[in-house]
Amino acid sequence: GGSDETVEETRTFPDAANQLEGACYCGAVTVKATAAPEAVAICHCSECRKWSGSLGQLVTLFKAENVVVEGDLVEFKHPSATTAVGDGTKNNSIRRCCAKCYGCVTNDGQGSWDGLRDICGGILGSAKWEPTMHLNYPLSVVCFKDGLPKYKGFPAGFGGSDETVEETRTFPDAANQLEGACYCGAVTVKATAAPEAVAICHCSECRKWSGSLGQLVTLFKAENVVVEGDLVEFKHPSATTAVGDGTKNNSIRRCCAKCYGCVTNDGQGSWDGLRDICGGILGSAKWEPTMHLNYPLSVVCFKDGLPKYKGFPAGFGGSDETV
Repeated sequence: GGSDETVEETRTFPDAANQLEGACYCGAVTVKATAAPEAVAICHCSECRKWSGSLGQLVTLFKAENVVVEGDLVEFKHPSATTAVGDGTKNNSIRRCCAKCYGCVTNDGQGSWDGLRDICGGILGSAKWEPTMHLNYPLSVVCFKDGLPKYKGFPAGFGGSDETVEETRTFPDAANQLEGACYCGAVTVKATAAPEAVAICHCSECRKWSGSLGQLVTLFKAENVVVEGDLVEFKHPSATTAVGDGTKNNSIRRCCAKCYGCVTNDGQGSWDGLRDICGGILGSAKWEPTMHLNYPLSVVCFKDGLPKYKGFPAGFGGSDETV
């Protein structure tokens, strides 16, 4: 349903002050910081992927006294209490979402970064983020060739081993991509065929719902995918929401009813007959996105040589315009 217009990889961003205020997908929960974050990183641990449904969590760590979160939240603490990440470090995560739209808001860990609050960076403004590192990179499902340090787990400053790994890594067999589960495992997904398309969407809706740098979109034919388990859903009050090129799309976003992890984004109009499964919950094999959607709304630059669409490509009813 988009214009199919693409845009350039390198783009201009609003003033960075916009990063210090934000809101969840529906706007019921607001966040305001009085100082810049202590650190900005992309975390690739399976917990962050399966909670956000994305390719990783955009971690912004603020001193607790410098950030205020207002609004009704629901929370989930993984039954394992402490969950091992890339280098064996353990971290107690209490993940909190908006009680209305279930958009990801905070991941308050205990131990690894006491005194700091992890605000999901995707909900904060629209200015450019400058991540300085990747966390738990061996668990990533997309390669990032950006020259930033790739930690096996956490750096020493966050109680980790400080061990780094190479940017290029090996991945499990791709067949693992066709099965997956939400953060707590109560909702399962199984596909019988490969997706029709894989993309990274940067629209504000996807960012504010997942709390991440963008949604890892995997579009399957509806008859080729089965989702089982109790879900809660939210349809934005605006019903149709404009994206990068003015295209409108009715999104019904569904999360696990237990852990509130992102599971599906079932749009109407732009890709009738297809189901958008949040790619972060599917296995641990490498994904090969072929395009970026709504790239002018991105908060992190991707220098990967892929087409950067202003909205959607012509195949999805867009303008096909790139930037």
